[in-house]
Amino acid sequence: MVKIIVQKIASGLLLQKIQTRAGRAVGKPQKKRPLACELCEHGENMQMLKFELPIVPTAQARPRVAVRGKFAQAYKTTGQKDNERTLEACLKDHAPVKPMEGPIKLSIIAVMPIPKSASRKKQAAMLSGKEKPVKKPDSTNIAKQIEDACTRLQFWHDDSQITTLYAEKRYGENGRWEVEITELH
Repeated sequence: MVKIIVQKIASGLLLQKIQTRAGRAVGKPQKKRPLACELCEHGENMQMLKFELPIVPTAQARPRVAVRGKFAQAYKTTGQKDNERTLEACLKDHAPVKPMEGPIKLSIIAVMPIPKSASRKKQAAMLSGKEKPVKKPDSTNIAKQIEDACTRLQFWHDDSQITTLYAEKRYGENGRWEVEITELH
């Protein structure tokens, strides 16, 4: 049995080595490029990540406040925590080796599932784009959910680096997130 081991090195590079059944490393370690790293037109090394997450988009909920004794305490609901954990589990496979530097462009398309109660005529209008999802959750809270999850997973240092933001909601057969993150120079 042969196993490939990927190691993260302090410099941010990934090393890959092949291991045999006996546990000995075979072959030389090979440098592996970060996920979805591309060269821009100017020949500079620039990161661009584009991926889909096969989960229904949810919005960032406001924190709840409870008074316990003499103190007010803010907390997240269990539903919000579950949504965050699910989103982070899907996002972690797409995280760059090291956080992006400088200004960032974030494009988010939240594909909302068509309600089962919609008529066939209405479903067709939703799929063709003639009818848009104008109900909750709103686009800004959807974008905030992705921003916060990516910040926690170190896609970038801080979400203040996002200088360009595009957020759209549309209907589709199945709910999903379509995300594109570009490091601007």
